Amino acid sequence: MNGIGELINQYSATIFVYFVVICSASIFAALSYRKNNTGNYVWRRIWFILSFITLLLFLGLANCGEDYYSYNRIFDNCFDWGNPHTLRIERGYLLFNMAVKCISSSFKFFHFIWAFVILVLIYSTIAKYKDVIRPGWTILGYTSIFMIQGLDLMRMYFAIAIIFWGIRFVIQDKKIKYLLVVIAAFFVHRSALCVLVPYAMWVMFSRKEKYTLKIILTAMMYGVIYALRNVLFSEMLFGYQYGGSTSGQIGSAQIVYAFPIMLVFLYYRIYKKEYIKDPIVSNLMIFYLSSIVFALMSYSITTMGRVLFYFTYPYMVLPGYLMSNWSGSNRYRPWHKVSMHEIIGFCFILYYFFRAYMMIAYIETDGLQVYSNILGFFAN
Repeated sequence: MNGIGELINQYSATIFVYFVVICSASIFAALSYRKNNTGNYVWRRIWFILSFITLLLFLGLANCGEDYYSYNRIFDNCFDWGNPHTLRIERGYLLFNMAVKCISSSFKFFHFIWAFVILVLIYSTIAKYKDVIRPGWTILGYTSIFMIQGLDLMRMYFAIAIIFWGIRFVIQDKKIKYLLVVIAAFFVHRSALCVLVPYAMWVMFSRKEKYTLKIILTAMMYGVIYALRNVLFSEMLFGYQYGGSTSGQIGSAQIVYAFPIMLVFLYYRIYKKEYIKDPIVSNLMIFYLSSIVFALMSYSITTMGRVLFYFTYPYMVLPGYLMSNWSGSNRYRPWHKVSMHEIIGFCFILYYFFRAYMMIAYIETDGLQVYSNILGFFAN
């Protein structure tokens, strides 16, 4: 496979389109919820709608991706559950196809509805918790980390959107409702079961006593997953081979991925201890720490590299949440004085674009190196 630099040079037009879409949607989202002249946050819905429409047109009208035509065949045969194209497909996803096909037999229409539903799941959650989930940060995280690959992995990223919708129950500390969301996502893509591991940790860590036992049980959970990787990620459970390997070295990118949130967390641990005890931070840190362990396991279990995207919402939520609770005021500081808040914010912007940069490595394997849509647009 070509290096990232070579891919950028070869597919510069498409990458420019992706860059413009990411920046536009993120800026519109940031403008939707910002401070006015009095220092109070104001909800400007029109900018939020513009951000939504930008991504809807980008995703909904696209007709690229390695599996685009495979999903077209699934849609065409969705009523025949014994067909080779639908036999291994999750029933929840087939029911979704069937519901849309009752309205229109056009896969282009289905693809647009698919994008609309995913974005509604994401944007409705952001709107509901805009005081907690800063719109600009969250959309920048979504678009730069995993939105583009969703054009190819339609089913999996539908399930990921459902899991993200369920973040409201992580925020509210409602474990049973979140479990029901995970089950719903499972019927769209079986890989959603991976979220049960941090869920079990969430349940265990909700009580403060017996820390030694919790650590032992957590280590045992991950140990069992690793030991049984060739069974858990085989055709027996998922319907097709996900793959478990025993080779591979840990890459430096995983350290870079984990570093920013850990840095912010440590800063607050030292200087803003009251926020570390915040239940939202505590709950999301469990999922964040799980993402680090899953990332390390991905070098021995092939599929972990993809299921990691189920754990992206701490990256989308925690930065904005922690910085929105910054108690200091910068209204009267000299213009040349840079606050820690601004430094952290700038580091996260760099981090998000680093993630987007690393995702370029997959555009050939996912068939996304040339963006095109049903209107005849072709970024060549």
